Amino acid sequence: MLISSKIEQFYKDVENLDLRFPIAEIALKTGFAKSNVSDYLSKKKVPSDNFLKVFYEFFSYPLNEDENSNFVNEPDFPLEFEKPSININNLNSCLKRETELKKTIENLNLTIDFLKEKLYQKKDTQKQYG
Repeated sequence: MLISSKIEQFYKDVENLDLRFPIAEIALKTGFAKSNVSDYLSKKKVPSDNFLKVFYEFFSYPLNEDENSNFVNEPDFPLEFEKPSININNLNSCLKRETELKKTIENLNLTIDFLKEKLYQKKDTQKQYG
């Protein structure tokens, strides 16, 4: 369970990042759904341990232990030029989703082909008995 001071520090850290589109940028970098990131940033949901861990991995800031500490020092380079780090769990999850989406698209294409065939058969039948 997260200590409320760590969660409050997270909100301060996000604010100090001064991101133009924080939900989109955080979702893109962490691999979490925009809806979940939005719920966390709007405080509708409490950020999970896993989310905070991944957030601080991608934004290169350790979770602050000191309740009185402010935002961790800025990196020596702007965040937008930060070397992306690869999280194997996120990568595997993305690859799994990609495979599932490809299968779904393939099934939809088969369904479309089937429906087109049925439609053409119906049109041919109408022409014959027209």
